[in-house]
Amino acid sequence: MADTEELTKEETELLMTAAAGGGAFFDISKTDKIPGPGIIVKYKEDLYDTKDPVAVAKYYEAFKSLMNRGLVSQAGGKTYQLTGPGWEKARSLREE
Repeated sequence: MADTEELTKEETELLMTAAAGGGAFFDISKTDKIPGPGIIVKYKEDLYDTKDPVAVAKYYEAFKSLMNRGLVSQAGGKTYQLTGPGWEKARSLREE
């Protein structure tokens, strides 16, 4: 069940961007594209400054929080997707 706590700015941006791009995230934590563990949202590689370690950490933590809240799940390999509650939360945010 999805958490009902208010989302952070980064969580909201990740959720809304993923929904707009078909619901898929790609975990790129094991590549050299960014300094440290991080994520990228399909079709939106410029969501945050991947050379800024603070931004990388904040968005990665936001991604993990969305996973813990049940709004994102692993689809396979390095691909993650919005869950039913994730889509519902994105829809409710879009309607606000």
